[in-house]
Amino acid sequence: MSEPFSPRVVDVLKCPYCGMNLRLSSPAVSLEVFTCDHGHTFDRARQGYLTLLGKHSQQKTADTLDMVMRRARFHEADYYAPFAAEIAGQLKAEMGENPTPLLGDFGAGTGYYAQALIAAMPEAQCIALDLSKRALQRAKALGVFCIVADTWAGFPLRDHVLDGAINVFAPRNGEEFARDLKSGAPLIVSTPTQKHMHEVRSAAELIKIGRQDHEKREDVRSKLDRYFDFEKTTLTEFELVLSGQDVEDLVMMGPNAYHTNLDELRATITALPQPFHVTFSVESHLYHAR
Repeated sequence: MSEPFSPRVVDVLKCPYCGMNLRLSSPAVSLEVFTCDHGHTFDRARQGYLTLLGKHSQQKTADTLDMVMRRARFHEADYYAPFAAEIAGQLKAEMGENPTPLLGDFGAGTGYYAQALIAAMPEAQCIALDLSKRALQRAKALGVFCIVADTWAGFPLRDHVLDGAINVFAPRNGEEFARDLKSGAPLIVSTPTQKHMHEVRSAAELIKIGRQDHEKREDVRSKLDRYFDFEKTTLTEFELVLSGQDVEDLVMMGPNAYHTNLDELRATITALPQPFHVTFSVESHLYHAR
């Protein structure tokens, strides 16, 4: 089992049903059990995550086991390492004199970016929140504590407890993010540009990113400006050199998996130059909570 939830993390958790503070009721046994004063009980899974979904929470995730395995394999190859290090460095710079921040990763998936935060700030702790149990099973790293939660129903955290957070390629609930973060705390929201992986999307006739870059920025601003002060946008671009297996994983680890014929995709990949060069292009928007 993963490391026990730290007292600091336990102290900020609340019951998803009644909103009362949670406490660890069985710290002396291998199975961690959390309870509130109203008697709601939550067992931490042996795979490491704690499920805190309320009665209004969405219970299903789009992630299949195959998608999660492919995503984990692609991330483990560290193609995105320069980007992960960059946003971790940006957040670290915003921490100022706080050497031991409590951070959040909103939509953490397999925990790749949460782990980058801890690598940049070894004394920090990070709460990784996602709806996918399958993904969070992969997010096993010291200092990363995984919570299965639904951003639209509200995260099971007390108000204004996080010192900083990231939101990478994930749904955005500005009101909920603002409730979780302390006043003045930084939030980095990262979104792909039209150029992101366009070589793969063009070759495999995949879903287009959908909006022009400036429209994506406006979409982020519309969700966050009411609750946050915008500071700046940083563009990260670099080239990736991928194998055929990498390209297949890249396509099948996301929503394209639901409408892509794997045999046809493999035929397309076989016809591509090997190795295949693609563009990484992502904008990261820095905000501060009010």
